[in-house]
Amino acid sequence: MITACYYTLIHIISVLERGNYEEIVPFCNKILNRYRNDSELQSVCPLVQKYVKNGRDEDLKNIITKLKELAEIRRVCVSSGVGGELLWLKKRRP
Repeated sequence: MITACYYTLIHIISVLERGNYEEIVPFCNKILNRYRNDSELQSVCPLVQKYVKNGRDEDLKNIITKLKELAEIRRVCVSSGVGGELLWLKKRRP
């Protein structure tokens, strides 16, 4: 299963914090299509798109918190020293 990497999630967070909403909607659509099996991302991106329409500050805080938690989980899961169960090309590693 291919999942969105840590850097993709950090990019979404940075765009949301800057308030560049014209950039975030097409980017969310792009990554939703690219990572169709990533259930966590599939649940967060519609919240981002909903926030862009509504503009409620408490929704933004919740979305950023969820994305930061997910990014940290992804970072740990792909690091070879700690988690390592989601390493890319794991079968090719010695």
